[in-house]
Amino acid sequence: MFKKGFSIFLALLIAGSICACSKQAGNQSDAGTTAAQSQVQSSTAAAGKSKEDTTAKKGDKKTAAAKKKTTAAGKTTAAAKQKTTAAGKKATTKAPATTKQPKTKQPTSKKQTLAVSFTIDCSQAVGKVEGLPKSGYFLKGAGVSVRNGANAYEALVKCCDANGVDMVASQTMYGMYVSSIGGLAEKETGKTSGWTYTVNGKYPPKACDKYALSDGDYIEFIYKA
Repeated sequence: MFKKGFSIFLALLIAGSICACSKQAGNQSDAGTTAAQSQVQSSTAAAGKSKEDTTAKKGDKKTAAAKKKTTAAGKTTAAAKQKTTAAGKKATTKAPATTKQPKTKQPTSKKQTLAVSFTIDCSQAVGKVEGLPKSGYFLKGAGVSVRNGANAYEALVKCCDANGVDMVASQTMYGMYVSSIGGLAEKETGKTSGWTYTVNGKYPPKACDKYALSDGDYIEFIYKA
């Protein structure tokens, strides 16, 4: 009986110890679970904070990069504006005034021949020298065509040949000297008598072979008595 009671007591004591251990183990398990949950929550919070920090840093870097790009874009825009302004200034610069080129006169076509008229006046010797025409003219207003650039002497020779009038001339240091026309020679009516000529009513200061004719000239050889 005593053994049986002791055995029951021992069994209850063991059972109580087991329950106490189980409860303590449960409490420890709950505490471990709670600690683990707290640790997980702390880790999650830390991870979140780290992620937020990382995100914030990335955001800061992106913002800084964006600011740099914006600044660079602003500088580029400013440079473009400066170039545009410079180009505008260049464009508005007045172009140098063009120098007007003087109009060059087109050379007029020269005539191949000149038309001139001729008179050979011997009126001052009429009555003093035999054989002279009573009119006082060997030729009067005779037309003759000469080459362009011909002189008065050439025209005289051609005119005399065309009308059958004799003419005598000689070369001097001053040019050709006409000494006789139509048989009327120098000094026949005096020491200073002789032939001279005019062109358009004027006495040229040169020998007749030195005077170049123009179209329409009127040449007159006059015997001075």
